[in-house]
Amino acid sequence: MQVQKERKPGWKKTDKNGKRFYYNPITKVRSMVDPTGGFAVPDGRALKKSQRTSAFKGRVSRGSSFSGSFSGRARGMSTESMGSIAGGRKRQSINLHNSVIIHEAPTEDRFAKLKALANVDDSHSSIDVDAMASQLEPEEDLSQYDWENWGTQHFNLKKLKRKPVHVDELLRWTNMPIKRALQTMSHPKLDKKAQNSFKYIQMFMGEFTGPASKALPQSEAARAVLKIAIDDSPDELRDEIFCQMLKQVTNNPNPTNELKGWQLIALAVGAFPPGVFFEPFLRRYVDETRGNTRDAEVQKYAQYAKLRLDMSIQAGPRSKVPCDEEIAATLNRKAVSIPVFFVNGQEVKMQAETWTSVGDLKDAVSKLLHINDNAIFCISEVGEDMSEYALPDTERVLDVLSDWEEEYGSYKSPKDIIRNKFVFKLRLFVEIDPTDDAAVDLAYFQAVHDVTDSRYPC
Repeated sequence: MQVQKERKPGWKKTDKNGKRFYYNPITKVRSMVDPTGGFAVPDGRALKKSQRTSAFKGRVSRGSSFSGSFSGRARGMSTESMGSIAGGRKRQSINLHNSVIIHEAPTEDRFAKLKALANVDDSHSSIDVDAMASQLEPEEDLSQYDWENWGTQHFNLKKLKRKPVHVDELLRWTNMPIKRALQTMSHPKLDKKAQNSFKYIQMFMGEFTGPASKALPQSEAARAVLKIAIDDSPDELRDEIFCQMLKQVTNNPNPTNELKGWQLIALAVGAFPPGVFFEPFLRRYVDETRGNTRDAEVQKYAQYAKLRLDMSIQAGPRSKVPCDEEIAATLNRKAVSIPVFFVNGQEVKMQAETWTSVGDLKDAVSKLLHINDNAIFCISEVGEDMSEYALPDTERVLDVLSDWEEEYGSYKSPKDIIRNKFVFKLRLFVEIDPTDDAAVDLAYFQAVHDVTDSRYPC
């Protein structure tokens, strides 16, 4: 995900007479107000917005009743209730971190508190996946769920070109392509998909024996495998793909390629869970590898795979193929860094894993700001053309990133791309607990922002 750098506010020449104005890159409004005094008061001449069709139309149609515009959100609010938000009490400082206190700014800049977010140490919001994985308990007794037993029961052992097929051959690594799926598939089309997935697995692990011109880069090969599994595939095909991965890390003569295989397993179990019958077999294989100290790096990825498997089973399969940024982070056992913006353009860096929902991200930001009740807040995706969409709390954050990557790829030229952002903001203006300082402050900041951005009739 690429985030466009914000232009710094400053004085710009506007005409041949040399008249200069202050441009606010957040609200896209021009003003003669000195920028040192805070956000500019508009002179009524807002810059012309993009005429391009919003990239969010497809997302809005997926089920949110929120249109994204704040016009009319204050309907039903009394002057008294708006006043209680906009300054009917003494402003207090926001305590953003146990060790960071934002003091009252000595200037008239009412956005000083939010601007101070840029200096907040948000490292406490990071996700240490290695630490989480190392704390996992060993699985309960899974002795009956041996990998070889699954192969004996489910692998296709019929003769292939009049040659007998032994289960040992199907359970262990090979440098050759497969002529049919390892398991007996219910439909020929699934068998063909299984052959393709094995080819992509070999490409990812650097073991593809076909023409070099047909080999895909590692990231593309990973996406190709995951796409086969995620695109409305039945459990039998997903289990087949897991079997193929286990096959290629069993007795693999190349330690480097074996490690790549475990990287792919960790990536896959976070994107789609196995079927209910194959799950205990996969769990036993992963758990046995976690206890194998022969290769410390393989052990770490097996631990990571165990963590992602547990979370994936709880959260369910992903609806989108992971984007390149997520794939790169997962291959390094890292969470994805997510910048979350506020209405004044300041941002905080949060982190997301495959199981992180929009609600989880909202809770994390609220905890960072010490907001007691975040029910009236939301995470919105906002484009450069100022179109926005309030994301449902149940949506997976990294699925949104994948959506953005698809949208970027649909444009003919990079200059046409709408750069999207996650923005933490109020969804509804209602009565707020006056003791919830952070929530009241953010409501005030957004009210000022919406007025200067012509979102409220004046």
